[in-house]
Amino acid sequence: MVPLRAELEPRHPVVGTVPAVKPAAGSGEPFGIWATERTSASAYQADLVALFATPGQATTVPCPGLADAVEAADPGAVAAAVGVGASRTPADAHGIVLGCTHYPLVSDTIAAALPGVRLYDSSRAVAGQALRRLGLDPAPGADPAGISVLLSGDEGDLPATARAYPVGLALAAAGPVDPGLLPPPVRDDALAGTA
Repeated sequence: MVPLRAELEPRHPVVGTVPAVKPAAGSGEPFGIWATERTSASAYQADLVALFATPGQATTVPCPGLADAVEAADPGAVAAAVGVGASRTPADAHGIVLGCTHYPLVSDTIAAALPGVRLYDSSRAVAGQALRRLGLDPAPGADPAGISVLLSGDEGDLPATARAYPVGLALAAAGPVDPGLLPPPVRDDALAGTA
């Protein structure tokens, strides 16, 4: 992240994402971390678990194909991949960390597959940090006018597949996003480390 910031900032603020392992661990309950196969096997994720969770509290749950299914806006593939993730989730898990930036878009499907399990997501904290870095008011209901989509550094349109989801539709319309469309908030102070 440091080389990227050195190259792009201050003209283009860089905001990193950190999976919500810290607040999930803070619950004191067992939890799973849903992520891509590559992220599940990464030293980065293992380091987060070692830093915040007690031994045996967190279980890595690779979810093959889920990010691709979300990216393709394919409900059948999403349902199938969520089914695989749910089958790999330990029965004693009280929470699930959504460890991929795509997963909050289908949090309703994930929640339906794991009734009573709390979902932990860092997207609100990341969005708040992005707004702060842009000098915009991150207050609830703030108008996203003036925010542009950058694709590989160039201005562009929100990808068509993003419009397949309610949050994407609201962003494409540059209107306020209904908080009911978003995953439940996680306390910002619990997400220390969001860069």
